[in-house]
Amino acid sequence: MSDHGAIDGFATGWTTLAPFRTDRAYAKVTRRLGADRVSELLVGAFEIDELGVRRHARGAGLGRRLLSALADAAPDGRAWLLAWGEAQDTLAFYRRMAWEEPESLPGNETDIVVFLAPK
Repeated sequence: MSDHGAIDGFATGWTTLAPFRTDRAYAKVTRRLGADRVSELLVGAFEIDELGVRRHARGAGLGRRLLSALADAAPDGRAWLLAWGEAQDTLAFYRRMAWEEPESLPGNETDIVVFLAPK
């Protein structure tokens, strides 16, 4: 919360259940990684669905703290998220945070990027 009582950031997520979803961008995740790797890497892990920080509060570490809090509380430390491949600032943020990008299956790149929490 800001000094004025306003919410400056938020994060949401949930544990990824089996069977892996096929709506929204999930089909692209499966195409990118393959069903076996999705089961191994993502099912049972905590999916960070949204992370947002108001523009005036950026650069003060709030996004980093929110992301770390969710990842640290994840089952067995396993967390993941996806981002749009054209969101360069967002991709750079997750890379700075040392989140790992599992390699996509050859020829199955998509417009989304999957990130796994650092170990």
